[in-house]
Amino acid sequence: MICRVIATLGSVITSFASLHLYNNYLTKDIYGTMAVASQLLIYLPLIGGGVGMVVGQQMLASKDREETRRLAIFGQVLQSHVCLLALIAALILMTIYSQTRMAHTSGLPTPLFFAIGLAGVVSFHCGGQIGIFSGLGHQIYSVILNGASSFTTLLVLWLGFKGGLGPWAMPLATGAGIAVLVPAARVLQLRLMPGLPYLSWNRATDFWSRLKILLPAAANWLQSQTVIMLLFTVDLLLMGFIFGPGAAAVYSIISRVTAMSRQMINTLCDSMWPNLAAEHDPQRKIDLMRKVDRLNAWITGGWFGAVAATVQPFLGWFMKADWVAGMAIILVIVGRSMVTSLSAPHGYGLLGTGRFSELARAVRTELIAVIILIPILSHFLGPISIPLAALIGTAGGSLWYMTYLYFKHADHTVWYKEWIAIYIRGVISAVISYCVASSVWYLVGKLLHLAGWAAMLAGGCGLAAALLTGIVAGLRRGGTTRQPLGPWLKIPARW
Repeated sequence: MICRVIATLGSVITSFASLHLYNNYLTKDIYGTMAVASQLLIYLPLIGGGVGMVVGQQMLASKDREETRRLAIFGQVLQSHVCLLALIAALILMTIYSQTRMAHTSGLPTPLFFAIGLAGVVSFHCGGQIGIFSGLGHQIYSVILNGASSFTTLLVLWLGFKGGLGPWAMPLATGAGIAVLVPAARVLQLRLMPGLPYLSWNRATDFWSRLKILLPAAANWLQSQTVIMLLFTVDLLLMGFIFGPGAAAVYSIISRVTAMSRQMINTLCDSMWPNLAAEHDPQRKIDLMRKVDRLNAWITGGWFGAVAATVQPFLGWFMKADWVAGMAIILVIVGRSMVTSLSAPHGYGLLGTGRFSELARAVRTELIAVIILIPILSHFLGPISIPLAALIGTAGGSLWYMTYLYFKHADHTVWYKEWIAIYIRGVISAVISYCVASSVWYLVGKLLHLAGWAAMLAGGCGLAAALLTGIVAGLRRGGTTRQPLGPWLKIPARW
């Protein structure tokens, strides 16, 4: 858990620092164009069909060292073949994108898009290489390597911008981060499994038979991950193609901030995951999920209440004024992020019990609603139609359906009572946090003119007030019995 927190904090720090560099050295249109290009490359891992994820799960479950080794070699050979397909796909994708009106408007040269595509492919390949450590039960190596790579990327990005490279600094920085990651990852791989191939197209005699066995489970995972990935990326793509790169840049900034917020909050779900998966008693599993739901609701409401109150003045201090979204768009995006974070434990729960198709059904309904609503609303409401359609779309999945799916098979548990309990806590926490953060920001920020530092202080005070309210409420309701989520955290039974 500590490693996850450190990795998340490192990711947040480097992400904010990168945004500050983009703001200082790139125009809004250039950044928006490159952000959409990078978003398109997020889909490259889907080319693997989800087989790599299933291989990692089987490696973790296997107690036979020889079988683990065979699975690792199979994964390396498969990754080598998939990377060739990803390279072809990325070059085709970037060729098409470079010919769009948005790319032409930015004035960026076509070779730059090829460089972005190549960097995306190599990043995807490196992700598969460090994914081996999770399969071997050494996830700490992945955390360390990703952290080192992120800070190296940030350093080279800064040097590239200072050296006058402009937008070329972005793919160069990605390459530098990979140059640090790959040799270190390779040394650690050989230390854990001597003789493991790196790039290999030498298929074993059982390659196709093993692939055939893995495909059904991989297909279920691929279905759920495809719709989840589309759901959280299609909004930025449509913003860019419909309203242009400038609007995409502004939308990308606030979307990235809320995505980092969800990443921070999801560390709770990550820490809960092993305990939930290891619990075989269905009723105890439901009881644990109920406690996680309540704790997650207090944290989520407090966090996003503080974000809603302080993110606009903070970004106004941290970045140029024309890079900051209006308050209406911010509130809609924050509202959607809050809903998806409140439902996150149930998404993890469905994955943990192997109910991929049910999870995909919930997210697919949400995605379809978003895709239908955006073209309709965009004619009447302008750029706010994109996040508004996404928020309305949560009614088809995150708002209630995931809660229903998770609890529908539970004995002595009524799903809508759990849903009400979650949202009451989340809304109360958000209101308390928003009011406290707004008050502190007004007193410290406006009266003392401390701008960004006051926004951070106000957000912290709002979150602390909301969590303190949750602790008091849990203890007053008789929370004397505690059930651990991990070695570091115990929560009141009636939180």
